[in-house]
Amino acid sequence: MAKIKKPSFYTEPEKTRFDRLPDQDRYDNLLFENETFPDCTGKRFSECIFDRDIIRTDMSGSIFTDVIFTHCDLSGVSFAKSEFRRVRFENCRMGGADFTECLFSDTEFTASQCRYVNFSASSWKNSVLSDTDFTEGYFSQTSFKTMVIHHCCFDRTEWLHTPMAGLDVSDSSINGIAVTPENLKGLTVNEAQALACVELLGLKIL
Repeated sequence: MAKIKKPSFYTEPEKTRFDRLPDQDRYDNLLFENETFPDCTGKRFSECIFDRDIIRTDMSGSIFTDVIFTHCDLSGVSFAKSEFRRVRFENCRMGGADFTECLFSDTEFTASQCRYVNFSASSWKNSVLSDTDFTEGYFSQTSFKTMVIHHCCFDRTEWLHTPMAGLDVSDSSINGIAVTPENLKGLTVNEAQALACVELLGLKIL
């Protein structure tokens, strides 16, 4: 099992309001609580906590390092082409969020709602997905290196042209997934899932 590096903080983040800060490229060691955010395209956030915030804007092309999102509403937000290093999303709502072409390292999604989320063409390293609903999400053309998955729902998700070797979804739900059959090689599944995968390969069981 991967041991991911958790977000770390040199000192306790200082509580502030985003609308009171000058417009700048980088924000360090700050706590944002119960806020609604404007566009933050191409920003850098380091050692920050987002707590119960509502973000409905464009955060694409941003870099997040040692950051925690907890109980936030990120529904429909674009994080496209962003980087996440030692980041945790916990108890967040992210329905329809766009994470296309993102880079994730030591990142955790836990106890969150991520229906219809788009992770296409993203790259993952040493990360964890747990107790999260990814129903009808997109993982096409995605790469994984040391990924741990526990008790997630991937029903009707798309994994086209995504090598799944090394992934273990045996305690998760994968009903109705769309995959490129040859990329199932090396995927760990339970017995019931194995029968479904056989059908995806076009085989008939008598």
